Amino acid sequence: MQGLVLEWRRHGYRWWASVLTVTVDEYNRPRQEVRWVEVERLTPVRSDPNDGGRVRHFG
Repeated sequence: MQGLVLEWRRHGYRWWASVLTVTVDEYNRPRQEVRWVEVERLTPVRSDPNDGGRVRHFG
């Protein structure tokens, strides 16, 4: 699931990210959720506003 990192925090030797995700509920309404995620669970996504809207994943 794609999300937006809002904040970074370090707890001991581990990094966590506050991540905003947006999904659609059963009534087709947007639902926002913010949660703390371990950095090991994140995958960076490079985006380019000039590429015509295509999303490319690099890893």
